[in-house]
Amino acid sequence: MPGELKIRSSGVGPDLVMLHGWAMHSGIWAEAAEELSNSFRVHLVDLPGHGINCDSTIPFTLDAICDSLLEQLPGARWLGWSLGGLIALAAALRAPGQVSGLVLVATSACFVSTSGWPLGIDKSVFAQFAEDLEVDMNGTLKRFLGLEVLGSKTARQQLRRLTEVISQAPKPRLQALRAGLAVLQNQDFSAVLDKISCPSLLIGGSRDRLVAAAAIQETAKRLAEARVAMIDGSGHAPFIGYRREFVDLVCQFEHSLSGVAA
Repeated sequence: MPGELKIRSSGVGPDLVMLHGWAMHSGIWAEAAEELSNSFRVHLVDLPGHGINCDSTIPFTLDAICDSLLEQLPGARWLGWSLGGLIALAAALRAPGQVSGLVLVATSACFVSTSGWPLGIDKSVFAQFAEDLEVDMNGTLKRFLGLEVLGSKTARQQLRRLTEVISQAPKPRLQALRAGLAVLQNQDFSAVLDKISCPSLLIGGSRDRLVAAAAIQETAKRLAEARVAMIDGSGHAPFIGYRREFVDLVCQFEHSLSGVAA
């Protein structure tokens, strides 16, 4: 292995791995993670080329990222947002004995629309982002942030927070952004979701313009044991504008797995 990923861990309780979305870093979880650390041992991961792992030599591929994290971390619940949700799904398929539960936030089995999965975004949207990324990385990131908050009742608050988070760490490496977009464009788990046996919670925003409620519902149907919780009024980042609701949902899910009354 070409090295380990640096991971920030805090709190006491069941282990919870938290994975951020495209172009972000683990600072996006700051407020939610602080609350969750009262109930979990939280492990905040910066993906290769992002945040404190900006200079990581680990390739930005699902296999390499999962191999590194599974070797470093104990058995845990895995929580992933958007792109991070795809990584969590990959880990559950790769090492079912180590992933004891999934929380998938604004995540679909496949982010683009295909003949077998017509619930995604048109391929041209990601293709345009990939093209724009090569010409104007900063402008492309700003446009993507706008899409993430589009439709949310707390859009201004969310956009301000997302912008603040990006500024708190070095800019992600262009190569990592390219690779992350490629995962979003090409990864399709729709035909293998039934191989994931651990309990899952899918959290979505009712006003998300990137991952439709129908895609989340269909993803849940194809998992062996899954439930869906839609946060009314939220866009693609429900853990920011609706942090209290988000934290409560994660804690209630854990209570249901551990048999502890909420």
